[in-house]
Amino acid sequence: HNNLCISCNDSYYPKLYDIIYVYNMFTAVRSAAAIAVREVKMLKFRPEFYESLFHSLENNSVLMRVEDDGKYYPIWCSNEFTEMMEGTEDDFIRLESGGSMNTIHPDDREDVAYLFRNHYAKDGTNRLNIRKKTVKGNWIWVCVHYAFIREDGIQYAYCTYFDVTEIKESQSQTQAM
Repeated sequence: HNNLCISCNDSYYPKLYDIIYVYNMFTAVRSAAAIAVREVKMLKFRPEFYESLFHSLENNSVLMRVEDDGKYYPIWCSNEFTEMMEGTEDDFIRLESGGSMNTIHPDDREDVAYLFRNHYAKDGTNRLNIRKKTVKGNWIWVCVHYAFIREDGIQYAYCTYFDVTEIKESQSQTQAM
């Protein structure tokens, strides 16, 4: 629709039928997306497809393999994630493969271990705010969202990281005042 809003005293209010149209379009798109996701789950793509898909993601993400005892190690990470971690994909995988808890702050390790054993955090969510050591040895605060996936009997965790260091530092400064 070209004429989405009408003017009323220099304020803009959407027309009711435009709101209904947008809602119906959103519902149709959401339904189509759900059908597409179901269809993709039924397809058996070649491993190269998944590799290409993971490498095309432009967010701070890591794919971890999770053992039955809750131990985990990375098998892939995005370019944006390696930038946040101040290294390369190989640097990060090498660092984490020596024991992933080595890069987690000691005060946060129990929460991370619990999440990987139970597939949810102690508060029932799928996210944690933790301190993580970068390849260069710097500590950063990250909010991590976890999605656990089982494929051919192997457990994986797809983790999306958000750097919240500035927010945490700002909170600390405010509390100190």
